[in-house]
Amino acid sequence: MIESGIVRLSAVGDVALGGAFAGAWEETVPHTVAHLAPILAEEDINLLSLDCTFGQGAPPNPEEYVVCAPAETLTFLQQLRINVVSQANNHSLDLGTPSLLETQQMLKERDIEHVGAGLNLKDACRPLVLEVRGVRVGFLAYSSTHPWVGGFAADESSAGVAPLDPDLIKANLCQLAGKTDCVVVSVHWGKENLHYPPPDCVELGRQIIDWGARIVIGYHPHMIQGHEEYGGGHICYSLGNFLFSDYPDQRLHFLGEQRESLLVRFVITRETVRVEEFVPLEMNEAYVVSPMTGDRKSEVLQLLATWSKAVQAPDYDDYWRQLVRRAELKRLSRVFRDEVIAAGWSGGTRRLLSVGGKSIRSIGRSVYEILGFGVNER
Repeated sequence: MIESGIVRLSAVGDVALGGAFAGAWEETVPHTVAHLAPILAEEDINLLSLDCTFGQGAPPNPEEYVVCAPAETLTFLQQLRINVVSQANNHSLDLGTPSLLETQQMLKERDIEHVGAGLNLKDACRPLVLEVRGVRVGFLAYSSTHPWVGGFAADESSAGVAPLDPDLIKANLCQLAGKTDCVVVSVHWGKENLHYPPPDCVELGRQIIDWGARIVIGYHPHMIQGHEEYGGGHICYSLGNFLFSDYPDQRLHFLGEQRESLLVRFVITRETVRVEEFVPLEMNEAYVVSPMTGDRKSEVLQLLATWSKAVQAPDYDDYWRQLVRRAELKRLSRVFRDEVIAAGWSGGTRRLLSVGGKSIRSIGRSVYEILGFGVNER
């Protein structure tokens, strides 16, 4: 018997249901459901970031990745009992406004609530409040619109995501004050492929707790990042990729630690929030997601403790900048090796000279960050 006044909430990471997964979902879904449904079935609310779009439309920015999926794959969310998704991300408008609205209708038909994107700014910022056994849990969601994150911000007359603007977040939380017992804020932020959040994200995460939220859940980096208890609340800086499939036709692939994520289980009362459990997950080559076991599970939990401790160090800003420089030097070396040397000097040079604007900007970004500029990307 579940005690009155207690709500159980689980959060998992980023999800994209198209690409290679779309061709294998009928075989893959039953195995993932068998692994995870027993856990998620115990929860009252299950949350994730839906980093793809459904329906029809034209890409507003065809040069960027277009992450879309067929409608039938939404069965996956239903079978896992997902009932809240954040659309505040850089892919919810990959096929434009018509697709965003069509996706929201598809979610509604499947009894899945959405937050963080809409027909205009007011719609995108509209909170979701769910009452379970007398406890009112509110949800808000925001996405960075930094050029290297790429969310399309809604405004008074245009569709988009709720932008990751501190003043806006603070105002929205103030409007919820006294109307909920616990507010959960989903944030799509940070720098990809690192286990550490930018200092600006750490600062903003703590501010969101100060302004009245009790749980902050981070998405976008494609890697697990640390957890912090702060001010009576909890900040999970990134849960990693729960199920973000490859899109081979766009040369978008996820390997190794990009296929690992966390399932975080919270217990919420009117007065307190606590983390009951961190469950490390892994996605295999067939896109089956399952809880880790054995040595890798222990290793990831130990690493989580290390990543969590780092953000509280007094010299974290300096550590972050050094980390970014190393990562971008490694990235440039890999591009040079794979795109130039592997093709031969003559062919490789021609390849570099012929790359598109996105690739040129990406190389420029690496140089910019190696020099110590613009590395926060909030």
